[in-house]
Amino acid sequence: MSKSICFIDDDINELNRFKQFMGTKFKIGVGLSPSAAREDLKDRTGLTEPDLYLLDLYYPTDRTPTESELQRLAEARRAYLVAEAKFSAVLAELGQSSDGGIELSRQVGGVFAFFSRKATFEDAIKALKAGAIGLIKKPDPTSDALNASASVNEAYDKAFAAHAPAIERELQKALQKTEWWNRHKTLLGWLGGFVVGVAASAIAGALLGLLRLG
Repeated sequence: MSKSICFIDDDINELNRFKQFMGTKFKIGVGLSPSAAREDLKDRTGLTEPDLYLLDLYYPTDRTPTESELQRLAEARRAYLVAEAKFSAVLAELGQSSDGGIELSRQVGGVFAFFSRKATFEDAIKALKAGAIGLIKKPDPTSDALNASASVNEAYDKAFAAHAPAIERELQKALQKTEWWNRHKTLLGWLGGFVVGVAASAIAGALLGLLRLG
């Protein structure tokens, strides 16, 4: 039986797009608000509550944007994607990509987190899939700080200093996760060995039975 999802977004185009491409995979309810999405789900499937709420992250808290505002947003998004593509091209020329960080994570042989300024949403997903316990963002200076500083480096130094308490908190969270891992890795290793041992015994027993039958 297919699972049910309520997707909530402030853009009708996004709602229609999700319904078009996911409507055959799941039981879908969409809307500009939670109540509208639940009502849509109920009308379509009879369900009053979905298995999962899928939420737009950049969701307006006080009102729904007008059509002209959405158009302006789309134009700004297009300009952002063009600039991002140019930035990615420069990174590629310099031999930098998230693949390098993923390869580095394989070399360290321990619990790891990433500390990056350039990471995209896709990079964050890749990092988590690689086993990172966290992805901490390096602070960027504001455009005003860049203009007011003697050098770009000085602006980044100031940004780091201003965000140092927040970075420390994120590092403490990551370290707490490592403590859990270190406390439980012996048990996890024992459980892994136990499972492997049971499986090996079962296989050995089956082979012995086959040999006796032969």
